[in-house]
Amino acid sequence: MSVENKKIVYFDYWTVGIGNFKFFDQKLKDKGFETKLIHLASWKGLKEPKHQTIQGIDSFDITYYKTNRIYDVLRKEKPAALIMLNASFITDRTLILSCRKLGIRSIYIMHGALVREEYIDENIKIQNQSLKRNRIGKAIKHLKGTVWNYVYTIWKFDKAYFFKKHIYDVLLGSFLNPAKYLNYPPPAFDLHPDLSLVYGELDKAFYEKKNLIQGSTIKIIGNPDLDKHFKELSTLEDNKEEFFRQSNIPTNKPYITYIDEGLVEDNFWDNEYRMDFFKTIIEICNQAGYRLVINYIQERREENMHLHFMN
Repeated sequence: MSVENKKIVYFDYWTVGIGNFKFFDQKLKDKGFETKLIHLASWKGLKEPKHQTIQGIDSFDITYYKTNRIYDVLRKEKPAALIMLNASFITDRTLILSCRKLGIRSIYIMHGALVREEYIDENIKIQNQSLKRNRIGKAIKHLKGTVWNYVYTIWKFDKAYFFKKHIYDVLLGSFLNPAKYLNYPPPAFDLHPDLSLVYGELDKAFYEKKNLIQGSTIKIIGNPDLDKHFKELSTLEDNKEEFFRQSNIPTNKPYITYIDEGLVEDNFWDNEYRMDFFKTIIEICNQAGYRLVINYIQERREENMHLHFMN
């Protein structure tokens, strides 16, 4: 008699985004599932414990498993499903192919707003200004982790792909045009999770139009990150001023919010570039008569998020 697999693995590149799993973690545990986060903080040079518990979620750096091979880690864990926050990077390809080969269900869940389609080309241009700096050094840094894992997983998945151009297009494209291939890659068989959970109709339409996750079942779940704020708003009635005061939002002029994507922490930008970016949008907001409110991604580690008033 078969026993139902009740293990779910979360994956992220660090522990900062663990709040994205916290929204549903307890519900899974209430249904009898064992959950854990596997992350690659050590690949970023971050000094995290090999095993720690964050917000009630057991978190394991890949070094805990005494191997650098993601495929082998998943083969050892044998979860029923793997839940991931991205579906565009080279390591995401490694995860999806590993899951497909090992019979693990791969699930992608949105954790941030998409760039509007009309701004993608400009966004690629801006990001490449930073990503193309010291490309050779960055490529060498990723050889032992990212690249080796992808090649190893392709070998495990189907050796025939070494005689096709796809793997070489991915690696060369990521080197020559990193912003496009890492953030807005062409449709590919190794970027199709079994299930994709998106915020709304516009997000679903975007993915379907771009054919980015072809073959993946797409379901709309709303934005869990905003649930508690909508609940607060629904009970405000005449207490809106207090909500604005507690959230540090100005009331003397209109405001615009910006959710920081953690591009500095993810090594896409440096801090100087981020500060210049902030100064630029602050100037634009001032000219238009708006105040700017910034929400930092780091706060997702905390239960109680709050907004930072910038200008």
